[in-house]
Amino acid sequence: MIFPKYVSLFLPLALLACSPAPTKSLVVSADPHLGVYFVDGSVNNKPVTFLVDTGATMLNLPISSAKSMGITIPKSYQLATLSDGSAIQTYSVDIKKLKVGDCTLDNVPATFTDTSSPYALFGESVIKKVSLVVANEQMKISCKG
Repeated sequence: MIFPKYVSLFLPLALLACSPAPTKSLVVSADPHLGVYFVDGSVNNKPVTFLVDTGATMLNLPISSAKSMGITIPKSYQLATLSDGSAIQTYSVDIKKLKVGDCTLDNVPATFTDTSSPYALFGESVIKKVSLVVANEQMKISCKG
């Protein structure tokens, strides 16, 4: 789902941990060609580019990136249905540390999938833990302490 031109979402902060210093917001502009928002952050201190996807239930990362993030993929998997009706194997993991802007999130539920996309999907399992405001083709992400 792509954000309308003016949207304001204030979502619950369950399990959110921010540094005690006053927080700053991360402001990003919509990609001029795709109309979506890309956000740089990190997973377990490894750099990651996230694609903000309000239609994604979970934080989702390419399985090929797991090893570099120090994550062991479990042997068991679940089948998830994609928006086009196809099914894909997903491996559930808790991310020890996810950072976006000044927000640090601990033990974030995530899934890993075998995908060719170079981007991690910044889905609802993360979105519900931060404050997102979208206006004038800019997205502001901030945490509350």
